[in-house]
Amino acid sequence: MAGGARRAGGLVGDSRSRVYEIAARLLGPGVVGFWIYQVDDDKLNGAATPANFFGLGNSTGNRFEAFSIGPSVGDNFGPVSMNIRYTRDLYAKNGPQGNLFWFRFALPL
Repeated sequence: MAGGARRAGGLVGDSRSRVYEIAARLLGPGVVGFWIYQVDDDKLNGAATPANFFGLGNSTGNRFEAFSIGPSVGDNFGPVSMNIRYTRDLYAKNGPQGNLFWFRFALPL
């Protein structure tokens, strides 16, 4: 395997959030989630990655899928918005399953 050409497959995904607005320009609690799906096989030397590659228990092609959901809390400070999110993987295939803690800061350019 050393020196073999490896190429990861393409991904598509979607993320959604719903936040309760407490007052004008003041955001509060909400819920956030995302879904991701690998549309192409991982390739090794031009062929689909074999099943159980390196003993990882993956399927042929190693196509990754995941769905996560969790709480969010945020606030707006004038044109700047900030939120904290925690998501838990409810489903994962051919990849790690776990929890994510996110901090998001957005400002206009």
